[in-house]
Amino acid sequence: NHADIVTPFALGLADTPGELPFYVDENRSACHALLSPSGWHRPNATVPVSTIDIMVLPMEGTVTLIKIDAEGSEPAILDGAANTIMRDRPSVFIEFNIFTLMTVADVNPRAFLARLKSQFTYVYRFSGTDHYPIKDAAGAVNFLHDIVTRQGSNTDLFCTFDPL
Repeated sequence: NHADIVTPFALGLADTPGELPFYVDENRSACHALLSPSGWHRPNATVPVSTIDIMVLPMEGTVTLIKIDAEGSEPAILDGAANTIMRDRPSVFIEFNIFTLMTVADVNPRAFLARLKSQFTYVYRFSGTDHYPIKDAAGAVNFLHDIVTRQGSNTDLFCTFDPL
């Protein structure tokens, strides 16, 4: 897109640097994933990975926004961004996909939502063009109910330290 403020890197993000198996779905572009021990698919590639904390070390300034849509690797990427999040307090726009959280990351979606709520002051869900804070346990259950019954297992959340 001729963006001059974007630098692409040919690697994945995770909780620790190294290499990880990667599954490339030849039939659907939205189902490529770093694999976990859940064994969802067999890998057909190995990719280098780093962490957000390592990637931002040479950068000047502060990180203000992180966007994560990683087909179940979101918890690991957040683990690898812990220092950056504590230091810079960026907002995080993150995919919340119940299916990939369970099958790729082997993470309970309710536990992951609780983690987001403990890590960030505000967690917002979306409905159309409107946003709503997930304030308490009842709000979390209502969100999970809606995502399962109305949205087809995934949506995006906006996690921030400042209210919208």
